[in-house]
Amino acid sequence: MTTNQNGPSRSRPRQADDPSQPYEEVDHPNHYQLPGGIEVLDIVEDMSFNLGNATKYLLRAGKKPGVPARTDLRKAMFYIQREIDRERGDQDGHRV
Repeated sequence: MTTNQNGPSRSRPRQADDPSQPYEEVDHPNHYQLPGGIEVLDIVEDMSFNLGNATKYLLRAGKKPGVPARTDLRKAMFYIQREIDRERGDQDGHRV
């Protein structure tokens, strides 16, 4: 989030198309941007931790440089399973 004369703004810095420029990994990176100017954070910030993380990994699968889509899909499965376990009342995070 940036600040302008009117207060906080969610403007997103542009990613460099020039490969000689460093890839922005923290402040609104491309792998969390969706069509229409929506950012994954805008969707998940009101979800539970497990569901938010699962959604984040599903939406970025195959987009983060150097991370295979399969890795993000497996991470999403991990958080989905944790949410299922939580819903079942398994407080230790082990499958029931």
